[in-house]
Amino acid sequence: MNLLSKLFGKSIGFRWSLYIVRDENRLVYAMHENSVIGIVGYVMGFYANGAKPVTPWSLYLNFNHKHQTIKLGPEHFTPDGENITSALIHAIEIIDPGWKVKGGEPIFVEAATKKRIRISNSTLEHIDLQKILDNFDKPRDPTFFSIMDEVFGKASEMKKVIEVYILDPNGNYSAMWEIGKDISLDIVQQAKDPSTGALYAITTYEKGKPQTNVCKMELWLKLKAQFDAIEEEGADAMRSLRERYPDIFQQRTE
Repeated sequence: MNLLSKLFGKSIGFRWSLYIVRDENRLVYAMHENSVIGIVGYVMGFYANGAKPVTPWSLYLNFNHKHQTIKLGPEHFTPDGENITSALIHAIEIIDPGWKVKGGEPIFVEAATKKRIRISNSTLEHIDLQKILDNFDKPRDPTFFSIMDEVFGKASEMKKVIEVYILDPNGNYSAMWEIGKDISLDIVQQAKDPSTGALYAITTYEKGKPQTNVCKMELWLKLKAQFDAIEEEGADAMRSLRERYPDIFQQRTE
C-alpha cells in the first residue's frame, strides 16, 4: 500500500480518486468518482499550455481497487487543455483495464475532516449576480475550482477585468467587470466563453428591480435574435417571448 492510500485510507467505495497533495506527503483534498475520465475532465483545463501545480502542490490519480497512483503532469494533456494524451490513457489502462465505466456526480472532500466541499458556488444556467454582489464582503467557503486556482497559481495570474455583453429590455450594452469585485473568479472560470473570452448576461426586471444573470453564449444569442425581432414586430412579438420564456423574461413594473 503506497503512502497516499495510507494517508487517506479507504475511498468510500469509488473506483478512482484525485488526490491533491501538499509537500508530496500530506493529503489535503480528494475527489472521488467511478469514472477516471470524469475526474480528469475537471482538471485538464488547468494544464493548458504546459501549466502545472505550483510548489508545494501536486495532483495524483489513485486507482482505489489496487491503491496505485499516477502523478499528473502537462505531458498527460493536450496543449489546449481539452483532451488527455495517449500517455495518460496508457498509464490508466496498465493499472485498470476496465477503466471505461459510466460516471456520475463526483464527491470532493477535505481529507483531514472528510467534510464535503462544493465543486462550485453556482450553475451556469442561472447565476444571481446581484446576490453575489450583496454578499461580496462576507467570507466564502472554498470550492473545488477556487482550490484548483490556488494549486495552479491562477488567482494571481488571471486578468483583472473581463468584458460582459448584456441583454437588457431597455437597451443592450457591454461593460468591463472587475474580477473579484464585480464578479467572483469562480464564476468567471465556469462561465467565460472559450471562443471569445467574454461573459454573456441577461438583465430582467421583477417589480421594477433589475436582476442580471450570466448565461451560456448559445442562449444569449438566441434571446438576442428574439429581442431584435421585438423591435421590428412590436407588441405581439413581446407577448410571444414572455410566454416562451416565463422564467427568464419576467413581467416588468414601470
